[in-house]
Amino acid sequence: KYKGEIQMKRKSLGKVIAILLMVVMAIPMLAATINIRVVVNGEKVVFPDAQPYMDSSKRILIPVRFVSEELGAKVDWDLANQKVTITDSSHTVVLIVGKKQITVNGKTKTLDTAASVKNSRTYVPIRFVSEALGATVEWDSKGKSVYINTNGKPIVKDKVLEYRGFSYVVEEGDEYNPKGQYGNEFVMTKAMAKIVFIREENNPLTLRLQASWEMRNGDFYKQCEELEEVLSQQVSKPCVDKIMAYVYKKTAPEAWLDKKEFSDSNYRITVLSNPNSVVELCIYEK
Repeated sequence: KYKGEIQMKRKSLGKVIAILLMVVMAIPMLAATINIRVVVNGEKVVFPDAQPYMDSSKRILIPVRFVSEELGAKVDWDLANQKVTITDSSHTVVLIVGKKQITVNGKTKTLDTAASVKNSRTYVPIRFVSEALGATVEWDSKGKSVYINTNGKPIVKDKVLEYRGFSYVVEEGDEYNPKGQYGNEFVMTKAMAKIVFIREENNPLTLRLQASWEMRNGDFYKQCEELEEVLSQQVSKPCVDKIMAYVYKKTAPEAWLDKKEFSDSNYRITVLSNPNSVVELCIYEK
């Protein structure tokens, strides 16, 4: 009897473990966290801590502080009622956390998303709030950018390099070259990282990323951040973390990184750096 009970418990435990493993394995398959750019009147907004994010309804939410700092409106927070009231010279906008209703100048409409609290910060849907305050809003899915104009001028979007799921927004100060070797496009970022989109037919090499300690007084660590941002668009986070941990072993120009290969379910990535040379990441489709 006891032996049978033990076997049943083992089977049950085995099922639980199997389910947990499935959940853990499924985590990388969830919607990836994307880096969202917000550009107001042609100027990119820097979010020092709380970042914009895309919710399950594919709506972009931003920290409510953005509204006061970038859109020039006053924000009042009613903790007891979880209510956000946003006002400017001609608009009053009211949202309640968790509710899909938004009230603008006394008129209420239902949205497909709601204000929320994340990491102790209040977030509001950027398009609806901005438009309620009279701004023009456009979303660029290629560059993962929200463009907002409050000055009445037409929105001008940045150039986006895109290939096989990877993209890079060419910003002011970047050096863009559309005629690299074999027709490849590349950009040298302000921090002097080099991002090359490999457009050779039938070539599994999709992207080549380079960071350098000594190139024209570039910022190596900023370059690495830019490369990580591009890499994270398609490569799984556990794999990206391992890659960047290896890249950061290049602690001086003369440091040597032996060629090392990393992979996830879709990509194979090689990393290499000789003394006094760039760190090169090559991303291949499997």
